[in-house]
Amino acid sequence: MKNYVSLSTLRSYPYRLNLKPGTYHWTRGRRLYRGISLYMTWICLNLGFSANQITVGQLIAGIVGAAAVACPHLWIGLLGLFLFQLGYLLDNIDGEIARYRRQVSLTGKYLDEVGHVTVVPLMYIGFAVGEFMRHGRWEILLFAMLAGLFSLRLDLFAKSEVILDFARSGSNLKADFYKEVRKPAMNTDVKKPRFVQVLFSIFAYPSNMNILSIAWLLDHFTGMGMIVYGTAGLVYILIVANGVLIPLRRGITIRSVVSSSQVETDFLELEEKISTSINSRRSNSTNS
Repeated sequence: MKNYVSLSTLRSYPYRLNLKPGTYHWTRGRRLYRGISLYMTWICLNLGFSANQITVGQLIAGIVGAAAVACPHLWIGLLGLFLFQLGYLLDNIDGEIARYRRQVSLTGKYLDEVGHVTVVPLMYIGFAVGEFMRHGRWEILLFAMLAGLFSLRLDLFAKSEVILDFARSGSNLKADFYKEVRKPAMNTDVKKPRFVQVLFSIFAYPSNMNILSIAWLLDHFTGMGMIVYGTAGLVYILIVANGVLIPLRRGITIRSVVSSSQVETDFLELEEKISTSINSRRSNSTNS
């Protein structure tokens, strides 16, 4: 087979995985996914799939999965849980393919981000609609919309948009009518306690997906949620918790960004990095 990739070659490829330290909390299941993704990546590479095609597949799996868990039928709901897991597996595979073929691109990262901001809110809404169909508690839809909306990292998108627009316009922060911004002399980031990191991890994708999926299975097959909470199952309780805590967390983040002038600081750092990069390229061009 032309351009055949052997399993041993892929396994030994040093950049197959792109893991960050401290991302192994059990709710993320990354060790399990990475073990399975080796074989799935091997199959997709030899079938000729591109990284972007896999990313689109991840998006489709997430959308159909959300529609399936919204259905009150047991077997369709189980299909939805499977599609959620498949979608996250594909989310790992697309990066592995891109790195192996040296096709990592900003467009690919953009598609990947589109998948995340689409699937996560729909996941909350899908679980909530399914819960509403079963028990008729309409407030679950409100909490799901809050969780889905504030899971979008609106604070990060707004900051990036302001910085990008400022850079495009050619403006700078040295004009007389701008408040003086001083870059911090040292890194002022305070490392969060371990329990806070774990708590934040639980409300982040894919931990939230895995925990909601486990709760869905317990509600349907053991009735545990019904015994403990009457007509409010475990899925209901978790969506309410997400609908309250995720907006609260986002509010705390926005307050931190405003109080520390982080937008201005990040812009100055970006400006400095771009200037350094341009000067480096000019120097290399001159030397050559």
